[in-house]
Amino acid sequence: MGNIHFAKIGDVWKHLILAEALDHERPPRYWESNAGSALYPLTHSAERDYGVFRFYDGVRVSHHLQRTCYTGILAGLAFPARDYPAFYPGSPYIAMSVLSREAQYLFCDLDPESLRTIEQAASALGLTPGDVEVRNSDGVATLLERASLLDIEDRRQTFVHMDPCGGFVEGQYLLDDPYVSRSDGTPGPLEAFLSLGQLGLRGIFWYGFDSPGTPFARDVVHNRIRTSLANSGLKFAAEALWCGEVFLSSTDGPISDMGVMGCGVLCLNLKPRTVSTCELLGEGLADIYRDALLPDGSSGALSFSSFSSFSSLDFPAQGR
Repeated sequence: MGNIHFAKIGDVWKHLILAEALDHERPPRYWESNAGSALYPLTHSAERDYGVFRFYDGVRVSHHLQRTCYTGILAGLAFPARDYPAFYPGSPYIAMSVLSREAQYLFCDLDPESLRTIEQAASALGLTPGDVEVRNSDGVATLLERASLLDIEDRRQTFVHMDPCGGFVEGQYLLDDPYVSRSDGTPGPLEAFLSLGQLGLRGIFWYGFDSPGTPFARDVVHNRIRTSLANSGLKFAAEALWCGEVFLSSTDGPISDMGVMGCGVLCLNLKPRTVSTCELLGEGLADIYRDALLPDGSSGALSFSSFSSFSSLDFPAQGR
């Protein structure tokens, strides 16, 4: 299983944005660095109850979120005798469901079993082997190599989804530090993503952050992203970069971590209409979590914040 964190709130936010962005952008080429599995059997746990199960209950009273591609895909995986989906869709399933045969796909992962599930899902969704390429390889290096072979127009027509995780290999979950180069001097996930964006590729980069005072607290992560942008020497116009984050509104008292304290999606080169839609999705997600509770009874309310530059970000405690 390529993603042990499936269906937590981090997945919900990432996949909600991914599905809608793909529907708006309609890229003819879609690439993933760490694909994971196509589908995951969906069972209850504290983290998934706060994640996809809470979301699925909430969208029933949210007219806007009811109409999203992500919600439609979840509903399509619900058996008639069940109120909830029987499976949780990974990002490969979401991409292939939204774009179908309009796109060519490249899915990279270090876990052969995950890639096998993608091939099975592609066949079930009516795609042919010629539509979908799976690579048992380091996705960051593979995507950089493939992008170097594209001409300018093909780069603009390519959408990349990059996740900082290193994959799931022989029972061990690997995690890259996304903000630094690797030990062999090759680019890390964020550096690679920024380079792809500078070449003209579109896409999203997911990241998480932890409790205040930890090595991956929100302000620390922001500083590391800002440093990565500065060190790269890359320049992005304000309209080319958008970032949306959801995070627990309250940090008072003991906190139960329902996946991550918060998470963000860094998006590059998306259309203004796509960005506007993403803003509405963030506001809608925060709205349906307004009264959420964590297992210890503390508030699980989410805040949403968005910005288009890290250069002068003052790390606001309150989102929208």
